[in-house]
Amino acid sequence: MSPKTVCVVSCTAHKRGKPTQAENLYCSDLFYKSRRYAQANHDSWLILSAKYGLLHPSEIIDPYDLNLATLTRNERLFLAEQVSQQFSKLVNADKTDVSSLCGENYESLLDQARIQYHHDPRFALPIGRKLQALTAATDPSDSEAMLNSTYDIIESLARNTGLTRLRDLPKLDMPESGVYLFFDERETRLKDMTKLRIVRVGTHGVAEGSKASLRHRMRTHFGTMSGEGNHRSSIFRLHVGRSLITTKLVPAVASWGTQTLDRQAMVAEREIEQAVSNYLGNLLVLLIAVPGPSSKRNDRAYVEQNLISLLSNACRPLDPPSCVWLGLNSDKQEIRKSGLWNVNHVNQRVDPAFIYVLDYYVSVTTGLKPAPDQQLAPENWQLNARMDARQLTLV
Repeated sequence: MSPKTVCVVSCTAHKRGKPTQAENLYCSDLFYKSRRYAQANHDSWLILSAKYGLLHPSEIIDPYDLNLATLTRNERLFLAEQVSQQFSKLVNADKTDVSSLCGENYESLLDQARIQYHHDPRFALPIGRKLQALTAATDPSDSEAMLNSTYDIIESLARNTGLTRLRDLPKLDMPESGVYLFFDERETRLKDMTKLRIVRVGTHGVAEGSKASLRHRMRTHFGTMSGEGNHRSSIFRLHVGRSLITTKLVPAVASWGTQTLDRQAMVAEREIEQAVSNYLGNLLVLLIAVPGPSSKRNDRAYVEQNLISLLSNACRPLDPPSCVWLGLNSDKQEIRKSGLWNVNHVNQRVDPAFIYVLDYYVSVTTGLKPAPDQQLAPENWQLNARMDARQLTLV
C-alpha cells in the first residue's frame, strides 16, 4: 500500500474577521487554490501559520496580523520548535509522505523544524505564475465560471421555493418527476461561506419502464418518520451508513451492505438505519421538476450526470468539502475526493449545453415556462458521455 500523504499549505495575509476553523480563516486566491490542490491530491493537509505554527484545518483560531518575515531570530527559533512538536502530534512521520506548497520563507521554517518534505518545482514560482500553475492543476477545463452560473440558477430556485429538510419533505407537494439536490448546513462554498454547497445530486426513472416517482425516491432515502429505513433500496443510505461505521458513531454490523436479509441481521442493523435516517433527515433538499418518460437518455439523467461532473470537477472540486464532512470517512475514494455522496459520473466531462437545459427546467419548476413537448438534451448525449468516460479512464 502506498504511504499516506499530507500536504502543507502556508497561511496568507488576507483573513476573515472573526474566529473560525483554520481552513476557513484565510481568504486569498492563493490559499483557495492551494487548498483545492492539497485536498484533491493528498490524503490530508495542514496549514503553516506565522502565529500558530502547524494547524489542522479543523482548529478554531482567531484572526491575526503577523508576517513570518517580521519575526526576530529567537521568535523564529521558538516557532520552529513549536512546529516540530506539532508535527510529531499530527503526523506519523514513518508512514507519511509530506509535500509542501509553501513559499521559500515558510519552507525554510519547515527545514528549521527538521521536517522532511517533498518540494514540487511546478509551484516554486513568483505568486502570479504560481497562481497560474495551481489553476492549471485544479481547474484545467476553466469551469469555475460555469460552476458559479450554475449555482446562480439553483439559488434563484431556492429563493423561490425554499429549501426543505428531508424529514419535512413528505408533508409538501412535489413534482412527479425531477432531479433532487441535497445540501448540508455545515458545508459551504469555498469563497462564500454564506452559500451552501451541494453534497448530493440524484434522480429517478432512468431505466426503461421504471414507475418510480420523485416522491418514492425521497421516501427510500429517508425511510419513515420513526427512523426506520432500508439501505438495500438506497445507495445513499448505504454510503452514509458505512461512513458512520468508520467514524464509530454506530457499531459495525457485518451484514451492512451485503444481501443478507435474515431477521437477526435486520435487528442488528436497526441502530445504523436510525442513525442514517437522522443524518439524512437533517439535510436540506431542493427539487427541480423535470418531466418526461423513464429512459437512460431522458433529460433527468442528462441534468443529473452533468451536475455531478461539474460539481466534482474530475474529483478536484472547486468547492472542496470541509474537514468535518462525514463523506470524508467513506470507503469510496470517489466520494472522498469529489465532495459528493455520489460515485457515478464524478469523472465524466461536462457538456457546456447542460446549463441551458438546467435553467429551462428551473423555470418550469417556478411556473415561468411550460414543460417542453420533447427532450431538451442534445441528441446522442449519452453516447458522447460514455466516450468521454473511456477517454478519461485512459488518461
